[in-house]
Amino acid sequence: MINEFKLLLNFIRKCLLQWFSILVFLPTVYDLLHAYFPEPIKSFELPYYPTVAFVLLSIFLSIYRTWREEYLQNISVLEKYSEFHLTPKFSNLVCDKKIAEVEEEILSLRTEMENYPQLGVFDLIAVSFPPSKNRESISKYIKELQDYQEDLKKYFTGNYQIIVFELKIESSKYDENVTIRSTLDKGSFLDSTDLELPWKPTPSYHLYSGASLAPAQPNTTLSYRTNIYISDTDAQADIAYIKKEQPAFFFNDPIFLLDISQGTELNVEITSKNSNGIKKFLFNIDPLSIDQKTDLVEIED
Repeated sequence: MINEFKLLLNFIRKCLLQWFSILVFLPTVYDLLHAYFPEPIKSFELPYYPTVAFVLLSIFLSIYRTWREEYLQNISVLEKYSEFHLTPKFSNLVCDKKIAEVEEEILSLRTEMENYPQLGVFDLIAVSFPPSKNRESISKYIKELQDYQEDLKKYFTGNYQIIVFELKIESSKYDENVTIRSTLDKGSFLDSTDLELPWKPTPSYHLYSGASLAPAQPNTTLSYRTNIYISDTDAQADIAYIKKEQPAFFFNDPIFLLDISQGTELNVEITSKNSNGIKKFLFNIDPLSIDQKTDLVEIED
């Protein structure tokens, strides 16, 4: 309140200075005319109404000129420093598509298994070193996939609501050395390793890569990040640079929120080379209002 009052007094002071500078104009002209044309001016009197109109007009003109100066000054300040716009995205982590994908793989393997003959005991020993693809090895892998499906269902049934958190950062100009720090009032941050998701099995007859979590491929900069830090209630990362025409994301890897069933507040602070101090943002998270979903399939590498 005190700062607003000081700003108002400063604006009034500038308006008065502008007004006095305009009022001086009329007497100055009158004195000059009197100096060069003393006789005609001696008997001349300024008309009342035009004079009053000039004084009132000068008041409005002084206010406008002061406002314009302040406006242009603020514009120049805004153009000098970076301004950031943050867009958070929250979605529920689910596994429906993942389970359906595994089911399709099982059906495909069962169809393929019919093309392999039943092996005898000595044949099984012969194809076991090294392991090869046959009816028995496919059957074993199908059983492992079925167990994996059950593990996924148990995991998502037994755990609390898991929120996928993304934060898009836009800058008004090119900037460097961007530091982003976020804190949770309640709940905790998790990365993909902290989730301890069930691991998709690898068939013995082939070198399949297991499922690993990585971000979806957004249209954004994959700027070099350092000082990446995630704890229970804090997450931080430094981004080397950010472009005006191409936003960046807080992390290239997904971040998850847990234990926020009662709602929480997300505080974000940003500093950079061209920012004017620390920029603070506050987002209220209501888990009951989050209706978007992100499936495991969408964030797998």
